[in-house]
Parts: sequence; structure tokens; C-alpha cells
Amino acid sequence: MKNYNFKVLFSTLFILLISLLLFSSFNSPEEDIVGSWIQEEESNIRWVFTANGNCYWYNNSTIVESFTFEISQTSPQCRYNVKTGGAEDYYLRLTDSENSKFCYEILTINNEVLSLNYLGTSDIKVFNKE
Repeated sequence: MKNYNFKVLFSTLFILLISLLLFSSFNSPEEDIVGSWIQEEESNIRWVFTANGNCYWYNNSTIVESFTFEISQTSPQCRYNVKTGGAEDYYLRLTDSENSKFCYEILTINNEVLSLNYLGTSDIKVFNKE
């Protein structure tokens, strides 16, 4: 019986260690979003997120709008009650110079793809990292 308990304990610790290593190697959404993103449907549209919390929308090479951005897991977002509590429930809030806010549910974010759903609509935007 003692040998069985040791095997269970060892297996459990091994699984916990592997899980910790796997999950610690993933970046946070705040880190993953930094960079330049090209919209799939309109390749002339580019959103650039900076490490200091700014977002710039480009059409071709011209900046058409600038924002500050925040990623959070709280509700409400732009007056919409949103789901929270899940490991993947992240929201992007853009605020322009006139303090207008635009909120998106982050559907996918990784080193290659960013997909966003504009809250209150079925409008989904998919971007590929440049």
C-alpha cells in the first residue's frame, strides 16, 4: 500500500509540474496583442498595439484613429453585461481622444491570430499578426 501511495503522489506532482511549465510559457493577452495586425477581409486595414497601451488604426499607411487600450476580465463592458470568471473571458476596450469607448470580446489571441467581436453586434474581425 505504501508503494501505491508513493506512485500516486509522484504522478500527481509530476503532472502538476508539467502543467505549471506549460501554462507559464504562455503570454498574457496584454503581451500577445502588442504588435501589428492586418485585417483578413481588408488587407489595407492595420491595427497596431504598443506596449505602452496605445492602439493606432491605419488605412494603408495613414493613421485614421488612435486610442488607448485596456484588456480586462470584468463586467460590464461599454454598458454590456458580459460573461466573466472563465480563463478565456477577455475584453478589449479602446478609448479615443474624446473619451468614446469601443468594446470587443477577444475570441482568439495568440502569436498569429486576433479575432474580436464588437460587443452588441455579430461583427467579428479577424486579424493576422504582421
